[in-house]
Amino acid sequence: MGEPLGYHTNHTPGDGTLLDDLEKEFGSHFENMSEGDKFYLINSLAISLCGEAGHISNRAIAVGVQLMPMPTSTKQDLIRFLIDQV
Repeated sequence: MGEPLGYHTNHTPGDGTLLDDLEKEFGSHFENMSEGDKFYLINSLAISLCGEAGHISNRAIAVGVQLMPMPTSTKQDLIRFLIDQV
């Protein structure tokens, strides 16, 4: 299952933040959150970070389209890989 939310963030249980609310609702590992909701949050955070990062190359945009037909497990593995690179 991995480490809990507080291990990866500056969240402390009971601190009254959004992360605290999410942990109370979904569990410290987000074990009570649907897979679809998790992917939606990943997408939302990634879009926000793209805006902060600045220019996105045409190549990255083209590759993004080419990745769509890949198997789900490969997409999930690629997400994990890319997260480790930033």
